[in-house]
Amino acid sequence: MRPAGISAAVALLAACVLVAAPAAAFTPEEIAAAANVARQVEADVQTLASDAFEGRGNEAPGGLAAREWIIDRLEPIAAGLAAGPGRAAYVQPFDVTSANVVAVIPGTTHADEFVVVGAHYDHFPPSGCRGLGSGDAICNGATDNATGVAMVIQ
Repeated sequence: MRPAGISAAVALLAACVLVAAPAAAFTPEEIAAAANVARQVEADVQTLASDAFEGRGNEAPGGLAAREWIIDRLEPIAAGLAAGPGRAAYVQPFDVTSANVVAVIPGTTHADEFVVVGAHYDHFPPSGCRGLGSGDAICNGATDNATGVAMVIQ
């Protein structure tokens, strides 16, 4: 079963990608590439919003697992930006119990210029969920904010 909001998020992504210019302005290869990005975003949202991440509570086991998953996705395409060796370079603590995941993807044309994008990867801890069906104790957070993280990774 898909967490709520995944299909809507993917549809929004596809609409943003494909309405940026008239359809005739896109080659079949560009349209296929946009469709591939949309499929990858949907797969990433399904992963982040799965029960395996237990709602991605900040510093809860599911939130820490989500952080590691995000670093796994970033390592092949980006360098860590925080102080520290290896995977620690992707983790930027900002208080006693919280951390951001930070990375940089160097530009090819304007390597000295930067565009900053971000998305929070945490969601509600299991004790903070509202409106769950009977027997469900996990807020999956497809729209808060698995979709944002999936878009940023792309």
